Amino acid sequence: MSDALILDTHAWVWYAEGSKGQLPSAVLAAIDQARLGNRLHVSSISVWEIGMLCAKEKSAFR
Repeated sequence: MSDALILDTHAWVWYAEGSKGQLPSAVLAAIDQARLGNRLHVSSISVWEIGMLCAKEKSAFR
């Protein structure tokens, strides 16, 4: 069984935009560990949702 971590859209946005205060320290540690182990993933629907946020200029992802 894989120990990959799949982020939901909100967690991905908060992590990527540096709003790490939104995430508990245990969650941040799990994300960092998965990222360093090349086991961090997001779903394709999250990519679409980010695209929609960017199109509406509601995200810093630009």
